[in-house]
Parts: sequence; structure tokens; C-alpha cells
Amino acid sequence: MVGQNEIEAVIFDFGGVILDIDYPATDRAFRSLLGEASEIFYSKNYQSTLFDALEVGAIEPEEFYRSIREASGTDLDSVAIDQAWNAMLLDVPPARFQYLRDVARNYRTFLFSNTNAIHKAAFDQTLEKHLGPGGFDRLFEKAHYSHTFGQRKPNVQCYVDLLNGNGLQPEKTLFIDDNAENIKGARAAGLQVFHLTGDLLQEDALKFLAR
Repeated sequence: MVGQNEIEAVIFDFGGVILDIDYPATDRAFRSLLGEASEIFYSKNYQSTLFDALEVGAIEPEEFYRSIREASGTDLDSVAIDQAWNAMLLDVPPARFQYLRDVARNYRTFLFSNTNAIHKAAFDQTLEKHLGPGGFDRLFEKAHYSHTFGQRKPNVQCYVDLLNGNGLQPEKTLFIDDNAENIKGARAAGLQVFHLTGDLLQEDALKFLAR
């Protein structure tokens, strides 16, 4: 149970918590592009090292495209690769934006997302339709994206560095994520945690945040 009286800050995950995600859609799209025997694949709980490198900014999109082309043995167009990679990205129900605004009135709020430059460009277009350019990031005190932060969940050190960089106390900070491994990492760093398995707006245990 979340220690409601102790919470001073909230860190939200993005995909699967705020943005609706269809992870299998990207895996299906890549299998269609690369074939069932390809060693490049993606799921909620596991992804090939190529995607890890992209998500910490260790490689640029052009190197990502080149690796996908090499795996396919064909000269795939970057647009086709983008379409497959972005297939998982859906939309955000507007009510979740209002929930974030309500939480921000009561707590310091942050975003911490495992993502990459290609996805960021794609979901920025979706979010701008709702909130205008840069409007989503302004819902938080600070939005952290792994490809610019240089670290990705669930590594314990990334949580420690995020906490220290923002002057947060782990025992007074609530971390919300839909990925069990990310929750384990955050718990190991001393944060209060909530593993979201349903809709953010329907979780009774989190409604106190927006009161």
C-alpha cells in the first residue's frame, strides 16, 4: 500500500501508463519485415540489444536503420522501418492529461521513459494534437527520456541519478510503471512503487494523488 502521507513527489512511466501501447504490434511488424527467423524482436519484457542501444542514445537512428537493413538482407526504406518500430505507439485519452495536471497541483511530478529519438519524434506529433508543441513535457517539473538521459530502466543507478539530480528523497517519492522489472529496480533504489496493471484512471489506490 502506498504511504499516502509520506509522498512528496511522483515519477510516472510513459508508455503503458500515460500513452496506450500495443507492444505486439511492433513485434508483428518487424517479423513481417525481417522474417520469423530474425534475431531482432521486441516485446514488453524483452528486446534485442539493438533497441537497448538506441534507447540510451548509444547509437543514432541511422545506425539503427542500417542494422535493420542488414538483418533483413534488403534495402528497406527508413519510412518502412519507422512504421514498424512505431506500430506500438497509440494515443493518450485526454482525461489522463487532466489527471496529471491534478496530481501536479499536489506533488512534484516527473516523467521517466525508456524511449528513443524515433519514438520521441512520433509520439510528440500525437501529443501536440492535444497539447500543442512542448505542451506535454510542461505537465511535469521535468521529463526524463532515456535516450537523452543516457540510462534506461530497470538499472538501479538510473533511479539513483534521477533522484539525486532532482533533489528527491526515495522514501518520499512514488514511482508508477507498468513493467514489473522496472518496479523491481525502483524498489531496490528505495522508492515507493506502484505496479500499474490496469488503467491509470481506474486505480483506486492512486486516486488520492489527484484530490
